[in-house]
Order: sequence, then C-alpha cells, then structure tokens
Amino acid sequence: MRVLDYSAGLPGAARIRDLGYGGAVRYIGFPDRRKCTNRGELTDFAAHGLGMALVYEDNADDWRGGYNRGRDAGRRARDHATVIGFPAGRPIYMAVDRDVVTEAEFRTM
Repeated sequence: MRVLDYSAGLPGAARIRDLGYGGAVRYIGFPDRRKCTNRGELTDFAAHGLGMALVYEDNADDWRGGYNRGRDAGRRARDHATVIGFPAGRPIYMAVDRDVVTEAEFRTM
C-alpha cells in the first residue's frame, strides 16, 4: 500500500484515494498550524476508507530535548489527537528529521 506524506496543501481524501494511496501520514500537536490535521480531515479519510498515521514535529531538533521534551510532546500530540477523535489506542510517532549517529545522540533520542 502506498501512503502519502504532506504538510502543505490539502488534497482531500477522494483525491488521495483516486491517486491510488491507502492513506497518509499527517502532523499533530499544533491545532492552529496548517500542516496539522483536524477533525474534518480525519472524518473525510474515514468516509473514504483511508488510513491516517500521526506524527508530531515542532521542529527538526525536538528530539534533542530528551525524555522531558518527549514527554511534553507526547502529551501535546495526544491532547490534540483526542480533540479531533483519533483513537486512543493508536500510536503517534515523533519525527527525527536528521541523521542520529553518535551514541550520545541515540541515548538522547
């Protein structure tokens, strides 16, 4: 199954399905940011039989904040996901948009 990843432009579930995708990865955690999904988009996906995965990302260095920053990000993401009706038992991922190469970076991440 092919899955789309986008942060700008909102193609709509019908268009995504018509292009042959089974779903999309969408951002979560900041309700007023255009790149983040909302209840309407989640509902549209469900109505068209598409899956949606959620990923949290404030900026590319979020992970450098270690456990405490991750815990706070997780709460922010889950709160937003709950508001839009994303199922509580589904995972939310956190983006790490850079190469993590040292042992210290892996421990922090």
